Amino acid sequence: MVAYGAEQRVLLPALRAGWVAQTFVHWAYRPREVQALLPPELVADLHEDAAWVGLTPFVMADVRPPVVPATAPGLPTFAETNLRTYVRHHDGRDGLWLLTGAAGLPAPLGEPVVHFSEGVRQVRLGATRPCARRPGASG
Repeated sequence: MVAYGAEQRVLLPALRAGWVAQTFVHWAYRPREVQALLPPELVADLHEDAAWVGLTPFVMADVRPPVVPATAPGLPTFAETNLRTYVRHHDGRDGLWLLTGAAGLPAPLGEPVVHFSEGVRQVRLGATRPCARRPGASG
Protein backbone atom coordinates (compact mmCIF):
# COMPACT_ATOMS: atom_id res chain seq x y z
CA MET A 1 0.00 0.00 0.00
CA VAL A 2 3.01 2.32 -0.08
CA ALA A 3 3.13 4.15 -3.39
CA TYR A 4 3.51 7.66 -4.72
CA GLY A 5 1.04 7.09 -7.52
CA ALA A 6 -1.98 4.95 -8.22
CA GLU A 7 -1.16 1.37 -9.16
CA GLN A 8 -4.50 1.10 -10.94
CA ARG A 9 -6.62 3.73 -12.68
CA VAL A 10 -10.34 3.99 -11.97
CA LEU A 11 -11.94 4.40 -15.37
CA LEU A 12 -15.41 5.35 -14.16
CA PRO A 13 -15.80 6.41 -10.53
CA ALA A 14 -19.13 5.71 -8.84
CA LEU A 15 -18.90 8.87 -6.71
CA ARG A 16 -16.68 11.89 -6.30
CA ALA A 17 -16.02 13.66 -3.00
CA GLY A 18 -13.48 15.61 -1.04
CA TRP A 19 -12.03 14.62 2.32
CA VAL A 20 -12.25 17.62 4.66
CA ALA A 21 -10.64 15.99 7.69
CA GLN A 22 -9.41 12.51 8.48
CA THR A 23 -7.56 10.60 11.16
CA PHE A 24 -5.78 7.27 10.86
CA VAL A 25 -5.30 5.17 14.00
CA HIS A 26 -3.77 1.69 13.68
CA TRP A 27 -3.27 -1.37 15.85
CA ALA A 28 -1.06 -4.39 15.19
CA TYR A 29 -2.65 -7.86 15.32
CA ARG A 30 -1.45 -11.40 14.88
CA PRO A 31 -1.82 -12.18 11.16
CA ARG A 32 -3.97 -15.28 11.79
CA GLU A 33 -6.52 -13.20 13.75
CA VAL A 34 -7.02 -10.79 10.85
CA GLN A 35 -6.81 -13.55 8.24
CA ALA A 36 -9.82 -15.25 9.86
CA LEU A 37 -11.91 -12.15 8.92
CA LEU A 38 -10.95 -12.18 5.23
CA PRO A 39 -12.37 -14.05 2.23
CA PRO A 40 -10.17 -16.91 0.97
CA GLU A 41 -8.82 -15.00 -2.05
CA LEU A 42 -7.24 -12.32 0.17
CA VAL A 43 -4.31 -12.49 2.56
CA ALA A 44 -3.45 -10.00 5.26
CA ASP A 45 -0.72 -7.62 4.07
CA LEU A 46 1.93 -7.60 6.79
CA HIS A 47 4.25 -4.89 8.05
CA GLU A 48 6.87 -5.83 10.64
CA ASP A 49 5.29 -9.32 10.86
CA ALA A 50 1.93 -7.89 11.94
CA ALA A 51 -1.43 -7.37 10.27
CA TRP A 52 -2.68 -3.84 10.85
CA VAL A 53 -6.26 -2.75 11.54
CA GLY A 54 -7.05 0.93 11.12
CA LEU A 55 -9.85 3.05 12.53
CA THR A 56 -10.42 5.94 10.14
CA PRO A 57 -12.92 8.66 10.98
CA PHE A 58 -13.29 11.34 8.30
CA VAL A 59 -15.60 14.00 6.87
CA MET A 60 -16.59 13.83 3.22
CA ALA A 61 -17.69 16.96 1.37
CA ASP A 62 -19.33 17.67 -1.97
CA VAL A 63 -20.37 14.03 -2.47
CA ARG A 64 -21.79 13.66 -5.96
CA PRO A 65 -22.04 11.54 -9.09
CA PRO A 66 -18.98 11.92 -11.35
CA VAL A 67 -20.77 14.16 -13.87
CA VAL A 68 -21.78 16.80 -11.27
CA PRO A 69 -19.24 19.57 -10.56
CA ALA A 70 -18.05 20.14 -6.98
CA THR A 71 -19.40 23.69 -7.24
CA ALA A 72 -23.01 22.52 -7.63
CA PRO A 73 -25.24 23.89 -4.83
CA GLY A 74 -26.59 21.64 -2.08
CA LEU A 75 -24.00 18.87 -2.20
CA PRO A 76 -23.88 16.93 1.08
CA THR A 77 -21.13 16.90 3.68
CA PHE A 78 -21.18 14.15 6.31
CA ALA A 79 -19.07 12.21 8.78
CA GLU A 80 -18.04 8.62 8.16
CA THR A 81 -15.82 6.13 9.93
CA ASN A 82 -14.52 2.75 8.96
CA LEU A 83 -12.53 -0.11 10.39
CA ARG A 84 -10.28 -1.63 7.77
CA THR A 85 -7.22 -3.72 7.17
CA TYR A 86 -4.61 -3.97 4.45
CA VAL A 87 -4.79 -6.96 2.13
CA ARG A 88 -3.14 -8.58 -0.85
CA HIS A 89 -4.92 -10.61 -3.50
CA HIS A 90 -3.38 -13.89 -4.62
CA ASP A 91 -2.51 -12.18 -7.94
CA GLY A 92 -0.29 -9.70 -6.04
CA ARG A 93 -2.54 -6.61 -6.09
CA ASP A 94 -2.85 -4.84 -2.76
CA GLY A 95 -5.73 -2.89 -1.29
CA LEU A 96 -8.00 -2.24 1.66
CA TRP A 97 -10.65 -4.54 3.10
CA LEU A 98 -13.47 -2.77 4.89
CA LEU A 99 -14.30 -4.69 8.07
CA THR A 100 -17.15 -2.36 9.01
CA GLY A 101 -18.18 1.23 8.55
CA ALA A 102 -20.73 3.82 9.55
CA ALA A 103 -21.81 6.97 7.75
CA GLY A 104 -23.95 9.89 8.87
CA LEU A 105 -25.46 10.20 5.42
CA PRO A 106 -28.27 12.60 4.56
CA ALA A 107 -31.48 10.61 4.00
CA PRO A 108 -31.75 11.01 0.19
CA LEU A 109 -28.12 9.91 -0.30
CA GLY A 110 -28.05 7.25 2.42
CA GLU A 111 -29.77 4.32 0.80
CA PRO A 112 -27.88 4.35 -2.54
CA VAL A 113 -24.47 4.76 -0.88
CA VAL A 114 -25.14 2.11 1.78
CA HIS A 115 -26.19 -0.35 -0.94
CA PHE A 116 -23.10 0.55 -2.99
CA SER A 117 -20.66 0.30 -0.07
CA GLU A 118 -21.10 -3.15 1.41
CA GLY A 119 -20.35 -3.09 5.12
CA VAL A 120 -21.25 0.59 5.64
CA ARG A 121 -24.28 1.26 7.81
CA GLN A 122 -26.27 4.48 7.88
CA VAL A 123 -26.21 5.92 11.40
CA ARG A 124 -26.45 9.22 13.24
CA LEU A 125 -22.85 10.34 13.13
CA GLY A 126 -21.35 13.79 13.32
CA ALA A 127 -18.16 15.72 13.74
CA THR A 128 -17.36 18.87 15.65
CA ARG A 129 -14.58 21.31 15.09
CA PRO A 130 -12.02 21.49 17.88
CA CYS A 131 -12.38 24.51 20.13
CA ALA A 132 -9.63 27.07 20.13
CA ARG A 133 -7.50 26.68 23.21
CA ARG A 134 -7.88 29.49 25.72
CA PRO A 135 -4.68 31.16 26.93
CA GLY A 136 -3.53 29.46 30.13
CA ALA A 137 -5.77 26.39 29.63
CA SER A 138 -4.19 23.04 30.42
CA GLY A 139 -4.36 19.90 28.28
